[in-house]
Amino acid sequence: MALTRATWPLLAQTRLHIAGTVRAGETLRKEIGRGLTLVLTPNDGQDDSGDSGWTIEVQPADQSDNFIRCVIEPIHGPTQADLLASQFVTEENEKLPEPELSEQKKREFPL
Repeated sequence: MALTRATWPLLAQTRLHIAGTVRAGETLRKEIGRGLTLVLTPNDGQDDSGDSGWTIEVQPADQSDNFIRCVIEPIHGPTQADLLASQFVTEENEKLPEPELSEQKKREFPL
């Protein structure tokens, strides 16, 4: 692929940092530009703690698709787009130590 002037602005995009708070069972929506919205959608099932976490989606304005599938692996099973409650606690259901917790809070997606 040749880099033309038309494609260069897409490659020069800066990182986007999004922060917010969401409670169990709630949906979080944040506009991220270019007609897209970052959405945290609660999972349907519940784990042993009574919470199932969220799935990260990137939706167009009409909410007709979820574009996050374009940038994550693996194709099957839990991915970086799955925020499971069990990822943030120990086996005893205690909050993870801060170094481990901060790693779980970060999600990066290659473009």
